[in-house]
Amino acid sequence: MINVETLSLSHDGKDILKSISFQIKPGETLALIGESGSGKTSIARILLGLIDGHQKTCRPSCHGFRWSGRACIDELDILQASPAQLRKARGQKIGLIVQALTDALNPHFTVHQHMHEVLQSHRLTGLTVQDAYIARNVPVSLHQRYANSLSGGEIQRILTALAMVTHPKYLILDEPTASLDPDNRERAIHAFSKGKEDRGQLLITHDLDLARTMADRVGVLLRGELIELGPTAKVLSQPQHPYTQSLIRFATSGDCKPATTQNAQSGLKIRDVSYHIEGRAILDRVAAFIPQGSCVAILGPSGSGKSTLARIVCGFKSAQAGSITWVNTSNEDDKLSTRSDIAFVSQYPHRSMARHFSVAQVLKEALTLAEPTQHMNLDDQIKAILDWVGLPNHKEFLAQKTATLSGGEAQRLAIARALITKPKCLVADEPTSALDMCAKAQVLELLQKLQTAHGLTLILVTHDHTVAHTLADTCLHLRNGQLEKP
Repeated sequence: MINVETLSLSHDGKDILKSISFQIKPGETLALIGESGSGKTSIARILLGLIDGHQKTCRPSCHGFRWSGRACIDELDILQASPAQLRKARGQKIGLIVQALTDALNPHFTVHQHMHEVLQSHRLTGLTVQDAYIARNVPVSLHQRYANSLSGGEIQRILTALAMVTHPKYLILDEPTASLDPDNRERAIHAFSKGKEDRGQLLITHDLDLARTMADRVGVLLRGELIELGPTAKVLSQPQHPYTQSLIRFATSGDCKPATTQNAQSGLKIRDVSYHIEGRAILDRVAAFIPQGSCVAILGPSGSGKSTLARIVCGFKSAQAGSITWVNTSNEDDKLSTRSDIAFVSQYPHRSMARHFSVAQVLKEALTLAEPTQHMNLDDQIKAILDWVGLPNHKEFLAQKTATLSGGEAQRLAIARALITKPKCLVADEPTSALDMCAKAQVLELLQKLQTAHGLTLILVTHDHTVAHTLADTCLHLRNGQLEKP
């Protein structure tokens, strides 16, 4: 049994967790939900023995961290365990499955080499790499590929196979479906559910539907406190705490309405764009016209080429055939300068900015590169940009490191940075998939406001049909290398 008793954690005097208590029995799944920065991932890191320094000492403080209470896996208190005990627990008792990110895998290893390393380190003799993978729905065709050539769904299958091959007694699932399309999401849920009656599972998620599907109980975290804990159906249908009630409202809200097209004669023209990998057509003469001021959502399964198309539109990747131009009302085509005319917003804002930069440094760097307005000094321009995106502009926030921002704050800062060049078009790749419900609503509202107020053309790459229908004037599906209307 996982048993957490009055667990508290702070770093440099700032509280992260405050007297948290819960249990997870074998055969039970507990979901932890709450806003970014509420402490969910800190609990997972403690249970895995990964809080900086505590794997090296039994003292209740190290490297700026201080803790108290107990975090036990069966009879082992992780906070008091030796490095050897932690290694044994991670090897035999507890597994981890994270979000399907390319950087969750070693970029220098093939899929085959990842499993070979796991089997070797855990001394799992009598099981071949091929048998281990095939039993867990990873086909032979993937075994010699590297992470950067895999789709999100393929990465998730590999991460699941690597975690499950040791048959862990307990499993931690940290946002395991956030970047998956609906089909791969269902496959992942099936894989996580297989054999779950024999193990305890901690599910960390922003996805309330996933919590409803998988969890027996739900706990709600707010600023490091466990404010609500109970059976899933009761917590999600009859929430008692005002914060939980607000989460449910945000999850079911459909208040945003799509912006209307401002100028149907001007816009972005994608003309016969093609891209092949190893002889396979990822994009096959893709063509589309996206009117100025409109939003087009591009949907499709993992591996269908959505991100490839987005990177080509932004100029990060060159099309092997075709062109991207801006059509003016005069019916003349302008060449696009990808530096200033098209901007990109990633679904992982913290990874897109230097962790050691402050908010002010992120924007100063972008303004300097974009040749800032001469009649305003940099500080005034930064404050004006933060106002655009609804972020504070006082000196304390300007001095904050990007690593300390919440998910919603980081995404709005990334959007602010993207807007500095005053682009004609903004490409947003899954801009809300890593956010909690409140932050997701704020970012959607911001994108809609910017689209309406500035005539911004928005290309939204997403798996989330709710997000697509909230913002988009038109939805297009990328199938078999071509864009189609549903």
